[in-house]
Amino acid sequence: MARIPLDGFLLSPVQKVCRYPVQLQELLEHTAPGHADHAQLQLAVDAMKRVVRFIDERKRKSESVEMLAMLQTSINDWQVTRLICAGIMSDDDDDDDDERMNFNVA
Repeated sequence: MARIPLDGFLLSPVQKVCRYPVQLQELLEHTAPGHADHAQLQLAVDAMKRVVRFIDERKRKSESVEMLAMLQTSINDWQVTRLICAGIMSDDDDDDDDERMNFNVA
């Protein structure tokens, strides 16, 4: 049996999710516009595209934080306080539920 690291198992579901918009789009293209499922398929395609964009954005943010942490730890004789001190920040007054990464000097 092949030894697969944990992150290999975690990556697989994300890769599958990222293929769903393409598969749903193909299904939509083969569904007649007058078919009862056509409108729901279009909604599913749009929703899955939003999910994939969300995943891509989170991955990009995570990679940025990792890079900043690596740079911060790689500088010899670092005399300044830590650069990374906070994570996800959301505004409760905002109705759009938009979350932002918060980077502060600690």
